[in-house]
Amino acid sequence: MLFVLSGFGFLLSPPSFDLVVFPGRAVTKSIRITNVSRETLFIEVKKEDFVIDARGKVKWLDPGVYPFSCHEYVEVNPLSFTILPGEKKTVRFTVNLPQNARGEYSGVLVFRSVRLPKVWKPTVVLEGEVVCALYIKAANTVVKNGDIKNITYEGDTIFVEFSNDGNCRLKPSVTITVWDGAEKVYEKKVEGETVLRHSRRVFAFPFKKKGRFRVIARIDYGGLEILEGEREILVR
Repeated sequence: MLFVLSGFGFLLSPPSFDLVVFPGRAVTKSIRITNVSRETLFIEVKKEDFVIDARGKVKWLDPGVYPFSCHEYVEVNPLSFTILPGEKKTVRFTVNLPQNARGEYSGVLVFRSVRLPKVWKPTVVLEGEVVCALYIKAANTVVKNGDIKNITYEGDTIFVEFSNDGNCRLKPSVTITVWDGAEKVYEKKVEGETVLRHSRRVFAFPFKKKGRFRVIARIDYGGLEILEGEREILVR
């Protein structure tokens, strides 16, 4: 979705995990690292959090800053290792959710590689990094809920603001239709954008036709209902 599959000289497989875990039960998974470079690499594994703002920009955070971070419940082994050219190694992580866990928790494991010099030098060269996304749901506790907060028009663009009011991430399908009286003059669909739990996302639709119009927004977020909102706009 929003993460890369390979770094400078090594690959991760799989690039992300979407797990359902029963609270109180430990689950262990494996990540395979392949050194596709001609250099020996020293790799460190660190935890980080991320959020996605209303316009879809990703912001990286220290582990535990995001209120729904999974990192308190994740143990990684090993946290650092050396990998030879062409070699494959495995990193394991264990998830143990507490009994009171509810909904979905997320974060990333960041794999940072450093090329080891053949002759010792006082500094090393930063080679690259890859992230593995973790999405961990507490079994039988996920609630999907969403709402259309606003429909506005500004700067030749129609904006639809969606609020994820549930406890797991959503990937809503957003369709807007613009009517001039009984005539449909515009329709567009956007889907696949991630909205984290208890966050908002603004979807933008360029529209420059002048006049008075009726805008209808429909959002299918995977819940029990399809949301619909309506707004009249005047484009001068």
